[in-house]
Amino acid sequence: MEEPPKTECKQYQVTERYSSLLCKGCSHGDHMARVVVQILLDEKTIKSDDSGQDTKNRLVHISEHRLYNIVSSAQPSSHTLTIISHPGFQIYTFTFG
Repeated sequence: MEEPPKTECKQYQVTERYSSLLCKGCSHGDHMARVVVQILLDEKTIKSDDSGQDTKNRLVHISEHRLYNIVSSAQPSSHTLTIISHPGFQIYTFTFG
């Protein structure tokens, strides 16, 4: 089975513009090691009101290959999501709803 396309975080940052109520990302770290990523929304630290279930104190702890709930806003709107990490972090897809 062919591996899905992925975006590797070569410069320690992935940025995605979106317009929706929530944003999820499917990701993991090298060899399934635990990776901690920082979340920015519109170039600022994400507020708890906009944090998804997997975002705690502006951080997401990536420990397995799965879909992570990163952003969950009260109202649909346009934003720029920035994920800051260390080398080896990979994100395979974003979903919006």
